[in-house]
Amino acid sequence: MAMSVSNVITAFVAILIGVVLTPIVYEQATSANLSGTSATVVALIPTFFALGVLILSIRNMVTSE
Repeated sequence: MAMSVSNVITAFVAILIGVVLTPIVYEQATSANLSGTSATVVALIPTFFALGVLILSIRNMVTSE
């Protein structure tokens, strides 16, 4: 399983975009005026966003072309 330079660069860019957008996603999720179960689900959105960026970048790094 060889990693090419383009896969590493793509993963780095994905992580960079994720790091830049995470505070924006968090701010929008916490500023929503919700209560109860809706507030709990919306509070998990930044976590799932971060996990998605992590999975995408790892997948790009280990996938060979």
